Amino acid sequence: MITTLYPLQFLAEKVGGERVRVVNLTPPGAEPHDWQPGARDIISILEADLFTYNGSGFEPWVDRVLEEAHENEILNATDALRQDLSLGEGKGPADPHVWLDPGLYLKQAVAVKHALAAIDPEGDAQYSENLASLERDLKALEAEMEKGLSACALNVFVINHASFGYLARRFGLEQLSISGLSPEAEASPAKLRGLVNQIEDSGIGYVFFESLVSPRVAETLANEVGAQTLELNPLAGLTSEDQDAGEDYFSVMRSNLDNLKKALQCR
Repeated sequence: MITTLYPLQFLAEKVGGERVRVVNLTPPGAEPHDWQPGARDIISILEADLFTYNGSGFEPWVDRVLEEAHENEILNATDALRQDLSLGEGKGPADPHVWLDPGLYLKQAVAVKHALAAIDPEGDAQYSENLASLERDLKALEAEMEKGLSACALNVFVINHASFGYLARRFGLEQLSISGLSPEAEASPAKLRGLVNQIEDSGIGYVFFESLVSPRVAETLANEVGAQTLELNPLAGLTSEDQDAGEDYFSVMRSNLDNLKKALQCR
């Protein structure tokens, strides 16, 4: 099985278990928004029993690759979530970062389970058992986040790009982003001035930066308003150091929760 992003790799490994060999295309530490497949990657996709990608515009290169795909099974992991997807800031594409809401991530897990069972019916019972275990863990995480974010002095946070919209929506928070859905997009001077005013009016003391993306703009904004910086990890990819330390979706999400509670002054 071939996946494009860490969140899909994690789902495939958890649901597939020992019956599935998973290869994730984006290398550890690479920013997946910018990553492009090489010739060997494309061959791997075309030869895979199952190719799973996130969709919703996260992998803009996929359409041209899939023009050559015939025999292999293909799963767009956000296809079943169309009614859950929200637009980006203003008029724009849907936010693809669905895995940051544990409930939406579970829906992606269900889609992965169905895709695996379709190509390996003999493994259906095992996939169902693995999915049930993952569902329990995701619901426990969701409950933990709901409790942790339910009594906070603030309900708004600032992040360098608009990747936490689903998390914010799920837990009653507001995300203010420096750039839009792409971490490489530059904010206009007018938008930065507006953010400065919002931060000062709201009493926000932290500006979040993200792993795998330069913190320079977040640090500049924080210095401008006398705030501090903290990390929020959007989990599109892990570094080699993260993997060596045994980090995974659940540990990173709990680190995110700790930092959100600090920034939002939660009890």
